[in-house]
Amino acid sequence: MAGEDNDKVLDFRGWDSEKKLEVMYNNSLVEEMKLKILMNNTDQFFLIVIAIIIFFMQCGFAFLEAGSVRSKNTVNILIKNMLDAFIGGISYWAIGWGLAYG
Repeated sequence: MAGEDNDKVLDFRGWDSEKKLEVMYNNSLVEEMKLKILMNNTDQFFLIVIAIIIFFMQCGFAFLEAGSVRSKNTVNILIKNMLDAFIGGISYWAIGWGLAYG
């Protein structure tokens, strides 16, 4: 079976029960570590995707606000939105990260 090299079937015939338990325990530890790595990678992927979505929300708010003001004030609104993103990022780095992850 292609791609299933990690799914080795062990033949326990002729093994004593202590050896069987040791092999099964070691396999469960390996699977537990793989699960922890997968969960960590999934959490990181989720955070990156949500950060991208929030950044695109900032762009949408910039378009909305730029369309709501006179053309002479558009640059001021866009600078305000850039500062909002910058100050939000710096605030999260300074305070939010410590609160979220200790």
